Amino acid sequence: MDEHKINYHIEEYGSLRFAFDKLDDAACWTLRERLATALRLKETAASVAFEVDVDRSLNLRSKHDAEEQGFSLADVLAEFAIVPLATCLVAFSFQVIYRFQTTDVVKYFDDIWYPGPDDINILDESLSWMVAVYHHGSIKAARFDLTDQH
Repeated sequence: MDEHKINYHIEEYGSLRFAFDKLDDAACWTLRERLATALRLKETAASVAFEVDVDRSLNLRSKHDAEEQGFSLADVLAEFAIVPLATCLVAFSFQVIYRFQTTDVVKYFDDIWYPGPDDINILDESLSWMVAVYHHGSIKAARFDLTDQH
């Protein structure tokens, strides 16, 4: 997480109220490869077009806007019947990826995503769903059926 986000959170709450781990470069690369395979993307994980193809796979538009007063990520997950694992991944351009407790991402979403600079993808290790929150507040999602994957 950006240092300014951490500092702002500490100023607001008096301490850092959530834990997170930054995935190393190898783990980020592995996730990109898994996504490319799971989503049957035409571009490889190494391609510049990888993120464009991931974005194209998000075929559901949320009725929610992350910039709205009272926004709740839990409502977005419920809207798409997504039941995440206990931990989730927050990807900033799939180059920088953090692992959080899902409950922390829901509770402290406003401290993780900032309107304006941030486009993020939220998913878990199951790769059965993904939610993208764009810098202007719009949200897209997808649920992936990976049952026929080998």
